[in-house]
Amino acid sequence: MKLVLRVRTLKITTSLDAAALAGVRVPNGSDKVSLSIEAPQCTLKAVVNAKSLRRAVAAIEAAGPDGVVVVLQGKLEGDHIVEAGIAATPKASRQVAQPLPQPSGPTVWVNGALRPAAGDVLTEEALA
Repeated sequence: MKLVLRVRTLKITTSLDAAALAGVRVPNGSDKVSLSIEAPQCTLKAVVNAKSLRRAVAAIEAAGPDGVVVVLQGKLEGDHIVEAGIAATPKASRQVAQPLPQPSGPTVWVNGALRPAAGDVLTEEALA
């Protein structure tokens, strides 16, 4: 069986190398900036707003190239990405899990949770 589906537009979303954009200077007063995106099979062209590119570069400078994800998206028409937009989003920081507070004495299971045994108290140090 072969199924043919038709679409009105083909949208593209791709991540870009943040290091390649680090230090790029977009002159004030520029309205649009042309980009050339080289992929293994083809080279695509896109035009993005200068303000969006300046914001992406500022995010890269603030968090470093390894601290952001740069995304380009738009509609694919031939070898052009039209209505293209670019954004740099900081990567989520990994937080180290804090150990659970430990009671100062023996514990028992009550209703599926570990609780201090009768007469035992959680100290402030254990809760800190």
